[in-house]
Amino acid sequence: MVSVIIPSHNRLSMLKRAIQSVQNQTFTNYEIIVVSDGSTDGTNNYIKSIKDSNFKFFINEKSGGASAARNIGLKNATGDFIAFLDDDDEWFDFHLEILVNKIKLSDSNIGLVYGWIDYYENEKIISSKHPKLKGDIFSEMLDKQAITNSSVLMIKSKVLDKIIGFDEKLLRGNDGDFIRRISKYYHVDYVPKVLCKVHVGHDDRITLNNPKNLKNEIHSYKERLEKFKTDFDKYPIKRSNILLKISISYLKLGRLIKSISYLFQALRLSFFNLTFFNHIKVFSKELILKIIKWS
Repeated sequence: MVSVIIPSHNRLSMLKRAIQSVQNQTFTNYEIIVVSDGSTDGTNNYIKSIKDSNFKFFINEKSGGASAARNIGLKNATGDFIAFLDDDDEWFDFHLEILVNKIKLSDSNIGLVYGWIDYYENEKIISSKHPKLKGDIFSEMLDKQAITNSSVLMIKSKVLDKIIGFDEKLLRGNDGDFIRRISKYYHVDYVPKVLCKVHVGHDDRITLNNPKNLKNEIHSYKERLEKFKTDFDKYPIKRSNILLKISISYLKLGRLIKSISYLFQALRLSFFNLTFFNHIKVFSKELILKIIKWS
């Protein structure tokens, strides 16, 4: 009934934990699809050794990124419903049971359901994400990742008739883009329960703001502005919010002229709105932090 897709790249120990958290589920009508994306750390030998009729694996000799790996999983999924798990995250035992019960009882216009996540570092909760958005959330998704990440999503396989998988051009923000495109055509619903541990204590996460990730972030924002251009025309303040985010990312990279250019674009769109003053406040705070770092 459920296809569980796990992309992985050189995270063998964490991958073992992720797979074990699926095998521990109280709901057992699932298949696990692991896609090893250019791994060289023993992952390939490990997944080849798993003897489980519900387990499938695919190996990319050369890394194509998380989106490409997930798309391989989607092409080979046979479930009525599809769930995703990042290799560094971990499900609670009741994860699938709760989401399956929710999505089975949902209306036909629901394409996606999600639960809540807590962020862990050294087995301690350091933050949480417990959104309560449901129904038509597309406008909320335009300028932010309004709900949770891919590790706590479940979709109906029928949504893939309209949504062509993950955008392989995006090396950052690809799960948000996937949710955004689904929410353009379908409503969403949620379960008010923490279903997943997101582990953040390692230094190879794509959410870390190193130069490579910041450049990928800028690319993702620019792609969003182009992909949803007509939608942003209806919501100029949300376009302004994205332009500010690009400005901040350029500032973090030390590219001040580019940063100020995008700041002015953001301010022009928000000139007669309270957002104008918030943009100045946010940029000023980031600029002070950057000056302190430079000094």
